[in-house]
Amino acid sequence: MSRLFETKSDRDYQRRAVELLVGERPLRIVDQGALAKADYTIYDGGKALAVVEIKGVRKVSSVSDNHRPLVGLRKLVDVQEFARQARIENVVFVWAYSDGIKYCTLKELKGEIYYGGRKPREGSANDLELMFRDTHTKWNIKTFNTNEK
Repeated sequence: MSRLFETKSDRDYQRRAVELLVGERPLRIVDQGALAKADYTIYDGGKALAVVEIKGVRKVSSVSDNHRPLVGLRKLVDVQEFARQARIENVVFVWAYSDGIKYCTLKELKGEIYYGGRKPREGSANDLELMFRDTHTKWNIKTFNTNEK
């Protein structure tokens, strides 16, 4: 059984990010659940447009800062597998900052693979693993309205 490390605050942070990604377009955002391999699926009517994975960035203050996104290689593979099984071609990875998001498709990621991660947490088997680190991805950036909270 998987152990859930995401909090309600994390999920709220992710929801805010996916809503910024979609913007004013009349698309339906479906939360896949806390233990799913991907966070959201985006639909236009009955057609699935994209699978979306949100990675919260809390240690970097701004989407404009010189931050090189990273993610576990296992997560990249899991989200791709989720999309393939659902027959959804587009996979979008979003890094959410306090003031906005940077995002690209899985196919656009450019970087390096290394072994690392975070200080192991009790009950987690994947804190040290193969990681992907961005080196020269061309990011799309959106910022939150400064009047929003």
